[in-house]
Amino acid sequence: MEAKTAKMENKVVLCGVLALFVAVLIVASVSVSAYDQKILVDLTHAERISIDGITSPNLDTSSNSRVLNWTDWADYIRGEGYAVDVLTEGPISTEKLAGYNVLIIAEPDVTTSGPAYFTTEENDAIKSFVENGGGLLLMGTQLVGGSSPSEFTADYDTVYHYPEILNALLANLSVDMRFAEGMIEGDPYDVMVEDDILDQVGGPKGNIWIYTGDKTHPIWNNVTDGKFAYWHGCSINVTNSSINIVATGDDDTYTSVKNMDYSPVVKPPGSYPVAIATTEYGSGKIVAYGDAGCWQGATPFGGSVINNPDYHEQEIALNLIEYLAKPTPITAGNITVLAKTTADSNGNYTFSNLTAGNYAITAVLYSPVGWTMGSVNASIGKGELLTDTDIWLSTAEEEAVNEILNATVDPGGLTGTSS
Repeated sequence: MEAKTAKMENKVVLCGVLALFVAVLIVASVSVSAYDQKILVDLTHAERISIDGITSPNLDTSSNSRVLNWTDWADYIRGEGYAVDVLTEGPISTEKLAGYNVLIIAEPDVTTSGPAYFTTEENDAIKSFVENGGGLLLMGTQLVGGSSPSEFTADYDTVYHYPEILNALLANLSVDMRFAEGMIEGDPYDVMVEDDILDQVGGPKGNIWIYTGDKTHPIWNNVTDGKFAYWHGCSINVTNSSINIVATGDDDTYTSVKNMDYSPVVKPPGSYPVAIATTEYGSGKIVAYGDAGCWQGATPFGGSVINNPDYHEQEIALNLIEYLAKPTPITAGNITVLAKTTADSNGNYTFSNLTAGNYAITAVLYSPVGWTMGSVNASIGKGELLTDTDIWLSTAEEEAVNEILNATVDPGGLTGTSS
């Protein structure tokens, strides 16, 4: 693939149509591993996250230096074949997001100037990233903890600003889910709570088991005992039926303000407060997860949270990344097809005369198991040559395949070849 100079509009797709006679060869040559997948963790908005000893350079630590150490999580995900990078120099832009499959924004807080909101330009870049197939994971929790038991206890008196920052981003994206946000008598809310000891993980009753929700969702795939630990997590408000409610508290879970009495109640038992919610967004996906503490390493009360198999955090974490890293299947109804080509007998294809911008490449193939289809996102810069763009293929409905095969190509002068 080659690029020239101008910037391309969003939501454009190149269709590489794989011919029937190369079906077996193509299946053998398509990569199905995670090793080309890249994750970017934002640290430019005062996030209270540390990875590999790196923290947000603009986090105001003058009155609160607490951070969640995610290095164990990063090591685990890297061991599963994903690259994990951190972004420490803002602003977020299309150029900085290029080449990444997943963007994580977790526990953003305050700089010396106040809450670290995203700028209009950053909102636009994130919007474009997700629309073009990127995955966006938003996380926040009311109790960050600390490096000692006393610091942990004192954190009940701390106010964190992630709800207003993440909610402003979600509002700008026009996504109808929000992190619970508010104050009652000086205490922020909310924290998900269980009085039933069988539903408590251990320690304070804000440490609970989550085992209810849409168990058919891939985020639940192969989770041991069908449950995972939730550590003083908040709830997600969902106001649109199109949002997928993936995980919730059970029938007696409630939420409260953050204090050591867990009182007053905010959402009563029977409200099934939401822990994880997802939505498709263009060709990408957005997940809101109300617990950023689930991926931390050692706490003052024991070993690594993410590495403890009893909590099942690794299973949920890997499922989340796999879900977000795979673009939503593309249909021809809401995209502009710029070019089509047929791969050669070795599965090679080329698109040339491309302007700089973000693209999606969709491949369809008839194989011995029937129709298969897959998509990959590609960001290409001015004068850049992009090679080895492999596409994952999975079983597809014939109707979806026909949409791609029969889509009208925009007469823009682009070409596709099998070289």
